[in-house]
Parts: sequence; structure tokens; C-alpha cells
Amino acid sequence: EAAVAQLLMLAGDDDSIAWAERAIAHAEAAGDKQILVQARVEWASAQTHRAQLRLSLAALRDVAQDARAIGDGVLLSRALNNTLTLLAPHNAESRAMRDELRTTAAASGFDKLGHVNVMWWDALAAQASGDLNAFRRTLDEWVSWMPAKKQLVEYQATAVALAAEEGRVADGRALLREDAFRAACTWDSSVVELTIARLNLDAVAQDSRQGRIDFELFVESAPLSDDWFARGIVVQAVASSLDVGISAAEIRARMLDGFLADHPARTELADAAEGLLALAGGDAARAVEMLRATLASAREHLPRFVEGSLHVSLASALLAQGDREGAVVAAHAALDALRSWPGWRRDRAEAMLGRLEGTAARPIGDLTARETEVAGLIATGLTNARLAEQLYISPKTAAVHVSNILAKLGLSSRTEIAAWSIRRELPTPA
Repeated sequence: EAAVAQLLMLAGDDDSIAWAERAIAHAEAAGDKQILVQARVEWASAQTHRAQLRLSLAALRDVAQDARAIGDGVLLSRALNNTLTLLAPHNAESRAMRDELRTTAAASGFDKLGHVNVMWWDALAAQASGDLNAFRRTLDEWVSWMPAKKQLVEYQATAVALAAEEGRVADGRALLREDAFRAACTWDSSVVELTIARLNLDAVAQDSRQGRIDFELFVESAPLSDDWFARGIVVQAVASSLDVGISAAEIRARMLDGFLADHPARTELADAAEGLLALAGGDAARAVEMLRATLASAREHLPRFVEGSLHVSLASALLAQGDREGAVVAAHAALDALRSWPGWRRDRAEAMLGRLEGTAARPIGDLTARETEVAGLIATGLTNARLAEQLYISPKTAAVHVSNILAKLGLSSRTEIAAWSIRRELPTPA
């Protein structure tokens, strides 16, 4: 019965709870502690798809403690792994759980949830904390360990999300068109992040036609789990839907009152989105009130890059109210949240601050004409040696130019320089 409950839980079948409760009753009657804990792991894990986050979290914390008590490393590893979906990846409890999962899974020979799976959570922690370079670096390490099929769907979906964040629309859409990826991908809640990435690509490209298609895909998708990621997903979906021309009224009707109607945290999710909707509707006072309320707990409930975008929206709302000083403070807060997240979000924050302070100068520094030329060539994939040949300079001088660009733009890699160049459509020397 516990095994059937596990299979049904993994398939997202509501019958998993009934099977788990049956197993719990029989295990208690038989005095079998190991099967009792196993059944409780299935029951608690199944709750994450339909119960409120706080209830699911409490159940998983309890069963993890029971697994520790009976010394079952496999059950403890499963409980810890499932608990991680409910926690902010970058907080102290999540870090401690990842450390325990790595150690416990290794000691139990449970490789599936050991080092490789923890690496995935490490990547999500870097994403949540707003460190794009660490996010990409950890993902690249994770994918080198993963089986091909899982690698194809999860990594490629994340690669699309990265392309969206960096404004590389053509790259993101090329990934989506790959036949193997399309065949392997299923449109359900397990790839909701991909739906958001598609909407973000549409918003960056200002593609209202494709944006309408992806909006429909989102609101007709499988129910959203009540986990830590839900609030960020909804805020991104609302922001990008507005950017592609979906009206605030339709978003309220189709997304908040329709798609999220039965969600356990529907009120909290709607409140998190209300500031953006109020701003789109021209109600600056309401927008300021709701955005400030959302930002007050953003460190607990939202990734840093989403927090940064909300600060930019707050700056717009404050400016609409005539509070220029407050808008400047909000714009600086946005840049602080986005300081390690180069992409269109930081571009918008810089543009907002430049507008407010009456200067085109960016706090990250301007490039010289030669550095701009080098940045454009980096976007074509040239190495330092090829840059030197193209520009009739020494490889050492080319390397100095690249280092200067990284320092001035606050970037961490040539990939980020390329993305920056593409977003600004820098001319490439013939």
C-alpha cells in the first residue's frame, strides 16, 4: 500500500493520499515503524500538490524527524528532498537541509538524491539569491552528471529561462524549436517554469501575438503547487502578460480568478500581483501600497531578480505620484537586488535611475568605442586570439579590453558580455 501510494504520488494522482492513509493504519496496527514512516513520507509528499504550504512543510518536517529516529537514510533523503521544494532555496534552513541530504544520501547509497540532486538545489539557491553567474556555473556542472533524458527537459527548460533573463530572444526560441526537446516536453506543472520563460521571452521581444499564445498556455495549464516558487511564478506571469498587451482586467479574470481560483494561497498570490495590476490600471496610490507590502517580505517569498523588478515598478508608481525622491530610492534598491543579475531587468533599473537622476551615465560605467567594438565581436563567439586578428592588436591587449568590459559592466563572463551586446544590438565590425 505504501509503494502504491508512492507511485500515485509521483504521478500526481489524488488517490495517493487514500493509499497512504490505508498503509499508515495497517502499519500502526502491525507495529511496523519502518512501513509507518514510509507511508507517512508518501502522505506528506502528496500533500505538497494540494495542501497549503505551511501544512505540507509541517508534515514533511515531522516525518523527516521520524526517519532520523529510526535511522532510515533513504526515507530521510526523500523527506529532505521533498521539503526543499517548499523552502526558500537561499535561506539558512535550506542550506542546512542540502548539507544533510548530501551526507545522508551518500551514506545510504541513494545516489539519485545525493550529490547530483543537491547540486540542482544549489543552482536554484544561486538563482533565488540573484547570482546569475553562479546559477549558470552550477547548472553546467549539474547537467554534466545528469542522464540524457532528464538533462534534456530540465536543463533545456532552464537554458530557455536564462536566455529570457539575458534578453537573448533568438537563442531562447531556437532552443524551444528543437525537435528532441519538443518531443520530450510535456505541458504540465512540472514545466511551468518553461511557460514563464516563454512569456518572458515574448515580453522582451514585445511580441504580442506569441505572448497571447503563451498567456493562454499558462492559464490553461495544470494547477500550481503551493510551494516557495509559486509567488515568483505568478508575479513574473503577471508582469510579462502586461508587457505583451494582456489587459489588467483579463489577467484578473483569467489568471487570478480562474487559474488560481482553487489555489490554497490564492489570496497571497493575488496580493503579490495586485501592485503591478494597479500600476497598469493607472492607480498609482494603490500600486505603491501593494508593491510596498509585497516587497516588505520579498526576501522570504521571492527570488532577488523578481524583487529587483518590483522595485523598478515601485519607482514608476512613486514617480507617477510625484514622489521623485522616493522613486530614486526604489531605483537604487532595484540595482542593489540586481547587482549580480545582468540582463534586461538590470537594464530597466539602470534606465529608470538614469531618467530619475537626469543623466545617461550608468553606475556600471560606460565603454569606450574600442571596448564597444570588442563587446560586439565577443557576441559573435570570437576568442581573444581571433579578436586580436580582427582588430590588429595583440592577444594581450584583447584580453585587457575584455577584462575592462567585465569590470565596467559588472559582469562575470564572456557569455554575459555576449548577452549584453545582443540586448543592445551592438554593431559588429565587418
